[in-house]
Amino acid sequence: AMVRGMVTGSQVAGVGAADARSTHRPPQSNGVAADNAGAGPELVVGEEDQRSIVAAFEKWDLKRNGYISESELKHVLSALGLQTAQVHAMFRDVDRNRDGKIDYQEFVRWLYGSAPIVVRKNALAPSYELCATDISIHLEDDPNFEGWFSDASSLRPFVRWRDLLTEKIICESPEGVGLKSRIDLSQVRAPLLFDIVDEGYRAVTLEVCLRRTMRSDRVLGAGKLNLSTVAEAMARGNGRVDRIVVEVFDERMEPAKVSGESTEPPKVEAAQAGQAAPAAPAAAAAAAAPAPGTASGAAPNQPGAGGAPPAEDPTPKTRPKKKPVKVQVVVGQIILALTESPVGDSTWAKRKVEAWKQIGLPPLGALNDVHSVFKSLVCSPEPNLEFSLMQSAETLALDRVQRYASQRPEDAQNDLQDILAWLGKMEDAARRSPEVQQRTAARLSKIGDGVSSTVLTACLRASPPDHQLMRHALKFATKIDPYLPEFEQVEHKFKMILKFPDKMKLSDLLMASEADMARTEPATEGLELVTDGDPMPRVEESKRYGIRDDTAARVLAMLGCKEKLARSGKNYERLAMDRISHKDFELSTQMAALMSKAIAFPGEAPATKRSIAAAIASRDRDWEALIGRFDVVALPCRAEYDVGFDKLSKEKMPFDFFGKDPREPIGGKGWFWVIHAAAINIGENTHADDFREYSMPADIGYRGRRGRGRWLDEDRYVTDMGSLWKRSLQAAVKLNVEDIIVFPFGMGAFLRNLHQLDNRYTDPAAMRRLKLRVAQGLFDAAAEVCIQSSPPLRVNVCLVDGGLEARMNHNVFVESAAEKVKEVPELKPLLKFHRNTDALELANKLASGIPPGRSDLDDEVRKVALLNGANNKLLGNHWFSNGARNAIDENLHRRSGSMCLGSLLVNMSTGPLRRSFQELVTNIQLLGGSSIQLLPYPVLTKSVKTASRILAQVEIAPYSVLGTQLSKSHRTVKRAPEPDRHTAFVDPAGLPYIQSSPGGAGGASGVIYKFLGINHDPAFPDDVRQAIQEPLQAKFHAYGERLVIHVVGPNFQGRYNCTHEEALE
Repeated sequence: AMVRGMVTGSQVAGVGAADARSTHRPPQSNGVAADNAGAGPELVVGEEDQRSIVAAFEKWDLKRNGYISESELKHVLSALGLQTAQVHAMFRDVDRNRDGKIDYQEFVRWLYGSAPIVVRKNALAPSYELCATDISIHLEDDPNFEGWFSDASSLRPFVRWRDLLTEKIICESPEGVGLKSRIDLSQVRAPLLFDIVDEGYRAVTLEVCLRRTMRSDRVLGAGKLNLSTVAEAMARGNGRVDRIVVEVFDERMEPAKVSGESTEPPKVEAAQAGQAAPAAPAAAAAAAAPAPGTASGAAPNQPGAGGAPPAEDPTPKTRPKKKPVKVQVVVGQIILALTESPVGDSTWAKRKVEAWKQIGLPPLGALNDVHSVFKSLVCSPEPNLEFSLMQSAETLALDRVQRYASQRPEDAQNDLQDILAWLGKMEDAARRSPEVQQRTAARLSKIGDGVSSTVLTACLRASPPDHQLMRHALKFATKIDPYLPEFEQVEHKFKMILKFPDKMKLSDLLMASEADMARTEPATEGLELVTDGDPMPRVEESKRYGIRDDTAARVLAMLGCKEKLARSGKNYERLAMDRISHKDFELSTQMAALMSKAIAFPGEAPATKRSIAAAIASRDRDWEALIGRFDVVALPCRAEYDVGFDKLSKEKMPFDFFGKDPREPIGGKGWFWVIHAAAINIGENTHADDFREYSMPADIGYRGRRGRGRWLDEDRYVTDMGSLWKRSLQAAVKLNVEDIIVFPFGMGAFLRNLHQLDNRYTDPAAMRRLKLRVAQGLFDAAAEVCIQSSPPLRVNVCLVDGGLEARMNHNVFVESAAEKVKEVPELKPLLKFHRNTDALELANKLASGIPPGRSDLDDEVRKVALLNGANNKLLGNHWFSNGARNAIDENLHRRSGSMCLGSLLVNMSTGPLRRSFQELVTNIQLLGGSSIQLLPYPVLTKSVKTASRILAQVEIAPYSVLGTQLSKSHRTVKRAPEPDRHTAFVDPAGLPYIQSSPGGAGGASGVIYKFLGINHDPAFPDDVRQAIQEPLQAKFHAYGERLVIHVVGPNFQGRYNCTHEEALE
């Protein structure tokens, strides 16, 4: 038999690294044996035969030099029974190129040509590869060891695998210690691999050896590991044998037994699993020769022997000398644990399936065992075994979820994930055999449906119901079959328990963090929940836009615009700006009264009171921002529509709408303050205005995904958001407000896509931590400001609970408030929570009633304030357009004409534009309002970015730098004059041309060089060539009166791994 052994990698035990490196594998090319010159047509070799041939070639190449010599061929063929003369002739026949050696191609052609049948059978026989995973050596306390070592405990035995056919060492184990030792395989860098070929000697020799200094290793004994025994054990163990015993024998010379002595050979204990007991030596049972004259085969002194018994010879005779004979003595055992290698090998699969037909399937204790058996059946299909296997699999899967309702959620989740993964692996394995896939697909689907139905039914029957078990069951059923009858019932019950609306997407709930699946109740945390309304109503777009247009028309009417919005063909932006920019425009009495109450609370000192450093730093501010980082502006307003965009007719007011009667006072019932402050936008989209300012380079030691290469500086962001909370509360105190209405300020759209800029916030836990810190900033400010004010300022927190984002915001506000109340108990009576309550409606409600004895409020703006998260470039943003249907700033303005009018006058524009320093204060004072300094001013943690300032100076031109444009007919058309001596233009230069000459350039650069008159020059000017040595460098140069900036951009053609984000950077 042929035994293939491999020890890959570097030195392991006694096999040196040099031996491992010198092993040459023959060339392989998709199952085709390459052709030698003049060797005949190409041979196509199957994949399985090729593996066997490769293994045989490697084994017969005893010196591991990549070819088979005549002596090596003689050694192997002699073991197969061929004569020496035959081997010599055969070698000459095989060695076609007469180079004195047999290469791989010659070897293949010989096997498929003139090779004897015994050779071909051995070379093409299936090979069963094994891996030793555990080795123990148990040696007898043999007196033969005395003198070799002074103490048996000092023995260092190891196991060596040797090929029976070639007598070649396959691999060796590390050394053990003592008579009974377990070999430590943890330090072996490569697995101990060997194989047994199913032909000839179907076994491999295992030797127990000891190393000797300056001498060859001593073999204490050897045993054989038989293929038949291993194969049956592998079938029973499903590709794994935990214990197989190989008896180790030592051949010794002992004197032969003389007449009268026992001729029974020494007893040899049979191997428990490795092999049968060896046959007794023939010499040990030799019989006495028959006496002369006796019949052949007849025993002496027996009747009928053919003569009378001989007379006794009185002369004493000398006993003949007996030669010593070889006997086998048990010296120990080798106990192995083996696995098939590689796992799932088709050769082993076929062998195991044949065994299973006889002995039945192996024990199946888990679904992974089913998968292991199934992979073998895919390689060697057997319908009866497949049917039995699917029955066992269904039983195992259903048993695993039988007690689903009583399981811990973590255990239930692990079980369902394991079953789902197992189903996926089974389907993947089945795809390798269309025959098996056709027979098992329906059964696997039935198993998945059965598990889904079982867990869903358990969720419906559980008392009390567990939303975590429901969630895991729904996740599983969604991937198996979301159309099961129980699925819809569990989904409805799941949403009802968690108080989510039925319209909410189940997929969003299943992907959400577990921390905010349940709602944190204020009452549970010891806080006051004043109102608990129904979920916010859905408003049709036609109704929303109808109210928007009505509000826009009333604002235009209050401005004195005679043109009608629907008839003029002009939009609100155009009509409003035409009106307020008209030279004859003046504020009406009503508008003047409204704006006289406007108050600005600037976040930085006036220009005349700033330091030189502050003045220089202000140059880097966002020059499009009307509201600075810590600016706050307060305007009186009145609500006209509720959250459903229905008219507020329940509360009777002096007039239906603000502005209908010019004599209407600004104050009294229904009037309250709106405090505009701009939250920090770090995540509205991938171009969020403030992310760059509040970010820092990513930590190079971070092993996760880094997003766009920058991280949010969370501490700075949270600090500045806390300052905004505090400034808003301080402004309310200055207005003598007694109730301020707040909501999750800047925690909606401004954080929604932060994960696209900083990938760490893909983790819901990281986003929740950030929001919790922002909410803590509100209650830290409340503890500092509200308690000290006189009278104390009540904080009304409006929270919405209608989706995952809203649920997270709801919970972090309640949790942070409860934590602060424990620290500052005096804050508890000042905190009022309102769930699913519209902030504008609540402000209207609080401002419509007059407390007893407060007649002074009849003509004043009520002591109620609503904090609005305003757009920093434009109060109200583009409330008059079709965008931002659900944004708080736009929707508050659409439902209040007074708010729209006040914002328009403060903006003095209907779109972003370049603003001057402290334009907010200037505009309000110009309109008759006032400014109040809230000291001390907050300190900016970093200068404001300059991107907006640069963009304000950029204009887009629809033609080239030379004033030309390519028409649809592909003709060059002149659209603008060429650059004059006061205008510089950019040349998108190529680095090779900059370093050589402009003559070879084409495209835009070629036209530019022709315009400059340098297209025939031998080289660029020296200063240009010296300044531009690599991409991303530029140089300004004047060619007479023509001014140009040569710029070499990045070359992405040579950067195959460049990402989009890296390219933008």
